[in-house]
Amino acid sequence: MAGSGQSTVRLEREGRLATIWLSCPGGAHTIGEEFPEQLGGALEELGDDHEVRAALLCGDSKVFCAGADLNLVERLREPAFGRQWLETQHAALLKLTQLRMPVFAAVDRAAFGAGFNLALACDFIVASVRASFCQAFVKVGLATDMGSPHLLPRRVGLQRARELMYTGRTLDAAEAHEIGVVDELVESDARHRASDLAEELAEGPPLALEAMKTALARAFAPSLQQVLDDELELQIPVLRSEDFGEGATAFKEKRRPTFRGG
Repeated sequence: MAGSGQSTVRLEREGRLATIWLSCPGGAHTIGEEFPEQLGGALEELGDDHEVRAALLCGDSKVFCAGADLNLVERLREPAFGRQWLETQHAALLKLTQLRMPVFAAVDRAAFGAGFNLALACDFIVASVRASFCQAFVKVGLATDMGSPHLLPRRVGLQRARELMYTGRTLDAAEAHEIGVVDELVESDARHRASDLAEELAEGPPLALEAMKTALARAFAPSLQQVLDDELELQIPVLRSEDFGEGATAFKEKRRPTFRGG
């Protein structure tokens, strides 16, 4: 999680492959005020394009995604805005998981907080050895969001997910690969390798792949929608807490926060 400049989402198509770029020219990509709506719009456009058979999600800034923009702290603590922002974010996440085609996340450097969970929402994660992953929410006094209680245990198991969420510790690329967060680890240029793998699947039978993706999404209970509904009710009071204000301030001031439970 960090503060940054303006983030954008850019959709590009080339043949049967689409690329969703997480962009922040000159800075680290973060999830800012407009990001959920931008991502949702790009995914809706992609979902309507039946020529595309596979997709990539990748960053074109110095990180994959550093999580929520902490410049939004005061607005997120406003009841109406905080709820609306989370609801828009959840709608975009559901669209990402429900794309009919296989989706590859190509991760270089940091995937923190909600950025980690964006990667988890994809079907496959390819990462470079420079990548790192962190469920950073607890460090700023927040509960997890972007569906991690649903997504992370399906990758690493319930107890490992609990440990990563409760501690907020950072995984380097090697450990992330070892425990199953990352499907394939490469020395450099995760996007190039992810693109190659996506091109392979783009040659496959689209109806069969879509059916398998749908079946796998239904293989565990509860549904992602139920998890997101619960998350909304649990996160809203945490967003309004003094602990979140203290955690965000401490993060910006590069000091250890003092959480008082209020």
